[in-house]
Amino acid sequence: MKKIKLDPTVMSSENLAAAFVGACEAGDEKMVEIMLPWVKRTDVNCSDRMGVTALMAALAKDQYEVGGTLLDLPGLDFSLRDIQGKTVLDYLLQSKSSFFFDEIVEEMENILPHEEFNNVLLKKLKECLPELKENLTMFKRVLAWYDVSFRNSELFTQAMKAGGDSIILAFQLIYPEDIPDKLSQDALVAIATAVAAGHTALIGLVLYSHEMVDMVELLSLCREKGVPEYSINKELYKALSLMLYKISPPTYMGYVWEFNMDTFKLGLNLMDINYLDKNGVSGPMGLTILMRVLKNFHMHIFWIEGVKIVKEILMKKELDLSVMNKNEETALDLIDVYDNYDLTPVQDLRLKSSRKLIEGDLGSQKPRCLLPVVNVVKFEKTIDHIKSTWALDIQLLCLFKKRQESFKDFDFNDVKQTLLSKAIKSCRMDLIRFLLINCNVKVLQCDVEAWSWLCSLEIKDRDWCEVRNVLSKVIEKIALEDSPVIKVVGSQPG
Repeated sequence: MKKIKLDPTVMSSENLAAAFVGACEAGDEKMVEIMLPWVKRTDVNCSDRMGVTALMAALAKDQYEVGGTLLDLPGLDFSLRDIQGKTVLDYLLQSKSSFFFDEIVEEMENILPHEEFNNVLLKKLKECLPELKENLTMFKRVLAWYDVSFRNSELFTQAMKAGGDSIILAFQLIYPEDIPDKLSQDALVAIATAVAAGHTALIGLVLYSHEMVDMVELLSLCREKGVPEYSINKELYKALSLMLYKISPPTYMGYVWEFNMDTFKLGLNLMDINYLDKNGVSGPMGLTILMRVLKNFHMHIFWIEGVKIVKEILMKKELDLSVMNKNEETALDLIDVYDNYDLTPVQDLRLKSSRKLIEGDLGSQKPRCLLPVVNVVKFEKTIDHIKSTWALDIQLLCLFKKRQESFKDFDFNDVKQTLLSKAIKSCRMDLIRFLLINCNVKVLQCDVEAWSWLCSLEIKDRDWCEVRNVLSKVIEKIALEDSPVIKVVGSQPG
């Protein structure tokens, strides 16, 4: 095959440069190869009459093969502009596939002023917003280089005003989680407007990043724009419920929970603490947030963080513990009682500790401390340490007991299934003792029948049998005093 040679004398340098740019734009690799020796001798940054360089033209039309060849040329000048003032970055953002994107953007970030660099990126990001799902790849690539705090979070504000189904997706992609400054008032108004337009899920998303948002102000704006309280509470409840399930993979001793107490407490303060999620996250039965937390304990017996959450909720004066779900259960009904005969070694150790220490401030005796009590503060810390060794169900009941003493707003007997029966059926002597002595629960016929069943079990443990016999007499006496018609079944011999 005859080799074609380029004769520079046939065409002017200006025409040759325009031809080379045209070949790069068209992706004519053969012509580019023919003209490349001349370009290298003359000017690797040659341009056409409009000031468009070969690299600009190739990038704008997604000619990645030619673009790769040009990027390998020594002496490329990325700072050049066409007669309209556009740079290589402008042409790169016209492409669809964005080959060599990061390589070129990194060069341009060092060349262009911060204002211009972000202006160019902002223009492209705004173009992607109306059909964000279709432009998701490009949007993410550009956003990775964009300063989201640029011009008071202008991109974020624009995204919230754009409307459509892309608002939630845009929020998740744009929200400046790594920016210490709070969002501007314009951004808050934009979020509230979007929420009022039906994008209520934004409330929960904002809560997760509350460090940058004035949540009180935002919800105030939402109310001003007509967002009903029900919708606000629903989204806050949903956000808190999802937080309860943010866990890492199981470890040897249970689960390690990724949980932010500050965020959870803020959500509790913002929502109606008695809100009942009838047809949402909790399913058809409906749960308050307290019920929701208590339901989690059946999955994670070591969830110590959950005890702290329950404590926070029970401290709220406006809490109504008489609220029932569709199964006519209150929060007390949802406390799981752990079986004494079906425990892991660590759980069994926890229950044994609770049996030994239950005589502390929960009974008639004074607390037995492991260290000398010097003052009230140290005394209380010691008691807290002792309580932390008890079974989680007893720890939870302690919190309810404290609530009862503080507000006197509920009765341990107001439950669908008696707590005493649950404790008896689980063979929990420590819990039975706690309920009888500290919670003043009534002994009902169903409790007596459950106790009769427990006494019929063949258990060889001497200590257990001694406790059982003593409690049999106690239950018999209480039952006879409360209801003379109840026939008490005597205990079996130890």
